[in-house]
Amino acid sequence: MQELFITDNHIHIDLKRGEGLKAAKKFYNSGGRCMILVNKLVKDIGLEPNSVENFERLYNFTIKTAKKIRENIKIKVFVVLGVHPAELYQMYTKLGERGIEIAKEALILASKKVENGEAVAIGEVGFPHFEAPKKIIEVCADFLRFSFEIAKDIDCAVQLHTQSLNKKGYKYLAELAKSVGFNTNKLIKHFANPYIKFCEKLGIMPSIIASEKNIKKALLEGKRFLMESDYIDDPKRPGAVTGPRSVPRVTIKLYKQEILSEDDIEKMHKDYISKIYNVDLD
Repeated sequence: MQELFITDNHIHIDLKRGEGLKAAKKFYNSGGRCMILVNKLVKDIGLEPNSVENFERLYNFTIKTAKKIRENIKIKVFVVLGVHPAELYQMYTKLGERGIEIAKEALILASKKVENGEAVAIGEVGFPHFEAPKKIIEVCADFLRFSFEIAKDIDCAVQLHTQSLNKKGYKYLAELAKSVGFNTNKLIKHFANPYIKFCEKLGIMPSIIASEKNIKKALLEGKRFLMESDYIDDPKRPGAVTGPRSVPRVTIKLYKQEILSEDDIEKMHKDYISKIYNVDLD
């Protein structure tokens, strides 16, 4: 078996209070070769989401984490930066309109880091995954529209965080993106439902949590999707959502079962990643 190129499309690594490099080594030793590293929350670095400066500290911490992983483990690491909808909820609740202004300024800062090559995409942005008041949903929709506008201007991908969606919800996301001229082929639904065929029609790229059951269910519809662990690297929730070994382990297991071919894996873990994030993986 030739070495397979395997990417975790959505992972968090916490050098401050999590497993940090140990988690990244678990990923590598299990066969992982590329990770899309998404920033955590401002509170995870011991600060409040009440200033652009604190978001800048969070972004720089994430960029520094990526650099340290590359230096110590020699895998490819690409950074995604944004304002998590749960944090936007908190900001609006505590600060009102000023909270939205800070979030938008933080997103502009994230886009500048994409432009200068420190990051490759905006995310995770979208809607809270828990029940929220109607006004919060409206605030998040406006902010997501703003996110699409920013991403369109710099031609980068957007990673979405939302509540669990039915097909109507996916269609809404695609229409919201198209309303500002954002290319849905750059739209990634993190923690996606296995609507592989439906998402392909919309242009959205689903990113599926890498449990064997989830991936096999997705494969019943097609092979146009990414895999992710959504590992949060939090000692209070060990192994959540799935562990850092999950993406390579599941991929290799399905390869050995001849459910996925080398070509399938090359597309999912390399070709789609390279195209959607505008990165060179050779």
